[in-house]
Amino acid sequence: MQIKDIDARLTLTGDYEVILTVPRKEQKTVLKLMEDFKDKADKVWEAVISVAKQKRSNTANGKAWLLLGKIAKELSKEQPISAEEIYKEMVPFCSEGTVLIMKDEAVEKHIHLWEHEPKEKIGWSCKILGSRNGYTEVLNYYGSSCFDTVEMHKLLTLIVQECKQLNIETLSPDELERLVQMHGQ
Repeated sequence: MQIKDIDARLTLTGDYEVILTVPRKEQKTVLKLMEDFKDKADKVWEAVISVAKQKRSNTANGKAWLLLGKIAKELSKEQPISAEEIYKEMVPFCSEGTVLIMKDEAVEKHIHLWEHEPKEKIGWSCKILGSRNGYTEVLNYYGSSCFDTVEMHKLLTLIVQECKQLNIETLSPDELERLVQMHGQ
């Protein structure tokens, strides 16, 4: 939810009341949040407010897949490999991922759900970091559909480097920069 303004005031009890101003188009989201809060008022709630990241553009994503296809075609001359397999290998180099700690018995199901549900998730992967006292640390990587412009720039740069090593025609530095700067197109 986008925040247009924020204000706070001290209440008589010594707590702070925080007031967020959001666009009118967020009415349904706000009403749902208020309803959920009332239904679960006995629970402890927390809010996280952060600067919104600029999402990667669909144009940049399309160009990435075009180049990945060319890489796959070239590499398949030696041994069959798909663009998706190449992409899955590259994604962890472009994003930090998120570490989750869970009970050992939950790991297998978590990995399956993270990597395969829904089926449209390509490049979502997990890496087990270690296990101790019945708990396992799992590093989770998101696919590029969740990338911001910085992460998408890293992915495109990695793809372009691979193309150059294989002598595949690719993007000029200006075209690469223009692609990652475009948003929502």
